[in-house]
Order: sequence, then structure tokens, then C-alpha cells
Amino acid sequence: IPIDYRLLERPQVSDVAIQSFLAPESVLSGQAYILSGWVRSPVDQEVQYQLRRGSTVIASGTKQVAAGLTRLMFRDRAGEASVYDYTLSVQGPADDPLPENNEARALVSIEGNRPMLVLSSAGDNSGLVKLLRAGSVDVVGKTPDQCDWSLEELARYSSVAIENISANQIGAPGMETLASWVENTGSGL
Repeated sequence: IPIDYRLLERPQVSDVAIQSFLAPESVLSGQAYILSGWVRSPVDQEVQYQLRRGSTVIASGTKQVAAGLTRLMFRDRAGEASVYDYTLSVQGPADDPLPENNEARALVSIEGNRPMLVLSSAGDNSGLVKLLRAGSVDVVGKTPDQCDWSLEELARYSSVAIENISANQIGAPGMETLASWVENTGSGL
């Protein structure tokens, strides 16, 4: 069977790109760790870089990179149990034909005790939340409207308890994210 095809290549002129962004999957609370990004450049040039943890800029500046791959390294220290969402971005001096490859994300899980999330229509004033706190359980009470239903948010909790909430209040995207979180992380529901 004859097959027609056309070879497509990325434009190389002025295309600064993040080839990979490496971070540890999980670290212990208080532990220092290294994040590294590999930047591909078609020519020797100076690039601007920025590393953010959430909305906080933790490193930024300029670096002279050689044609090919150059490694950018960063250090951070884990705080309390949570999930850190890192975003690395780079920019060259010229207009970039593919700006979408100038940014990369990584998640780092900070191990330790995490609270339980209780979803109820009463939120933090729920009877179940008060009962669990009286039993010395670290718990956060929220209404479904207070959750953004992202994996980053759910990763902050050890488990989720749903108290008299209908599926409509959570919504299809929320239920899919919750199912994925339980299946992939082994967290409790």
C-alpha cells in the first residue's frame, strides 16, 4: 500500500526550549533537594530563566548558554507536608517560533502527616469535622465550591470524606480528578 508522508521538523532558528525538567518525586519535610532543567539552544546566547513554586519566584536571572544542551540547577528545602508545584520558564533574546516549549512543570510531594479533607455542605462547621477534631484527627472542612478539584490540591490531603454531598455538587471533572487521585496515589476516599 503506498503511503504519502511529509517529514515535519521543529524550526531551529531562535527556538530556545526546555528539553526536560527533573525534580524528585517525593522528599521528607525539612530535606534539601535539587531541581534541574535542561535547556536546548540552537546558538550560543544569553537566556532569561525563572523558577516559581506556586506563585512565588524562588530563582530568576540570566545565563549564557552554549549551542546544544545546558543544565540549569536549583536548590530548595521542603517545608511541611504538602505538594510543591514548580514552573520553570526560559526566554531567549529573539522572538521564539515555539513559545509553548519554554515552560515546564514538576510536582514534588513533601512527605509527612497530611490532614484529612471533609466535604460537606456546612464546610468547616460540619458536625463530622467537629467530631473528628475532638478525636485529635487533623482535618480540614470545605464545601464543594471551595475546592478547585486539581490533583495539586488533593495531594495536600491524606484522604477525603464526603458527607451528604451529591455528585452534581462535585461535578464530572471533580469526580474524575478524585477517582484518578485515589487510583494513582492510593489515597483514601
